[in-house]
Amino acid sequence: MQAIAGVHFNVSFAESLWPALQAAMGQSGDLRTFVDERYMSTLRNVQRNDWLLLYLFGASPASHIDFSGARAKLSRFDRETAFAPAATSLRSAVETPHAPYEAIGIRVGDEYRQLNTHLLQIENEYYTSVRPKQVLHDGESPLMALQRRGIRYLELRSLDINPFIPGGISLEQLRFLEVFIHFCLFSKSHAHDPQRARRYRDNLNRTAYAGRDTGLTLDRDAIQVPLRTWAGELFDDMQAVAELLDRSHECTDYSAALATQRNLIVRPELTPSARLLAEMDTTRTPYAETVLRLSQAHQARHLAQPVNPAREEYY
Repeated sequence: MQAIAGVHFNVSFAESLWPALQAAMGQSGDLRTFVDERYMSTLRNVQRNDWLLLYLFGASPASHIDFSGARAKLSRFDRETAFAPAATSLRSAVETPHAPYEAIGIRVGDEYRQLNTHLLQIENEYYTSVRPKQVLHDGESPLMALQRRGIRYLELRSLDINPFIPGGISLEQLRFLEVFIHFCLFSKSHAHDPQRARRYRDNLNRTAYAGRDTGLTLDRDAIQVPLRTWAGELFDDMQAVAELLDRSHECTDYSAALATQRNLIVRPELTPSARLLAEMDTTRTPYAETVLRLSQAHQARHLAQPVNPAREEYY
C-alpha cells in the first residue's frame, strides 16, 4: 500500500519571527493562536498554488499498469506501462478502486474497517498534499498533539522523488521550496469552502495528467487562466521573497534557484517528468525498469564514495 513514494518537505519558521510578524501586522493577543492562524493561512496558500509544485517537481508521468487509475485518460507505452504524454505526477492522482477492498466496505454500522476502497489507502501517504504537524509525545495521536501544543511545522507531501538526482531532490530545488513556502506565508490567504477546495483539487488533477500541455488552463477563482500565465505571475511575485532570503543569507542562491525553476515554465522539456519520458523513449524500456536502472546507478555512486572514518565512528 506504500509502494509509491515521494519526498516530504518539512518546514518551520524561526520562533523569533512570530512576535515580529505579529507586531508588523498590527495584531496582538495570544501568540500561539497567531502562530496557528499563520501556519493555517500558509497551508491554504500552499493548497491554492500546489499545482506549481506538481509541474516543476513531478517525475511520474508514467506508471506500472497495476497502479494506474483512470485508465481511460492514459495511453500504453508497452504492455506493463501506462502514461500520459503531458503528465507530470500520476503519483499524485492515484485513486484506483480495488474490488476486494470494495467488498470489505469502509464502514459497517459504527465500525470503520478501512480508510477507503483504493488500492493505495494508507492515510500517511494520500489524504492531503500538505498537513500541519506537531512533534508527538509518547501515547499521543497527531490530532491530540496539535490540540495540546499547536502547530510546530508544515509537511509538504506532493513532491515526487527526482530519479535523476542521487538524493532524490537537489539543494537548488530545496532553496526554491524555501522561497515558495515563505511566499505562501506572507501572501493573503483565502478562506476555504467546498467550492474552492474542489477548484484546488481539480487544478492538481489537471496538472498531474496534462501539466506540460501548452494549452492547459487552470481555474483561478472561477476564471480559466493558462497555466503558464499564472505560473509566470507567481514567479514575478516570488522574486521579492527570493531577494529577501538572499539578503538574509548574504548570497544570490535563492534568486538563482528561482530563475532555474522559472526556465522550466518556458521549456517544459526540461522538467523531470519530460526527461523521464524521453529516457524511456530513448532506451525503449518500461517505466519500472527505467527507474530501477537509475536507482541502481545512484546506489553504485553512493557505495563508491569513501566513508570518513571519524564520521563512521561518530555514528
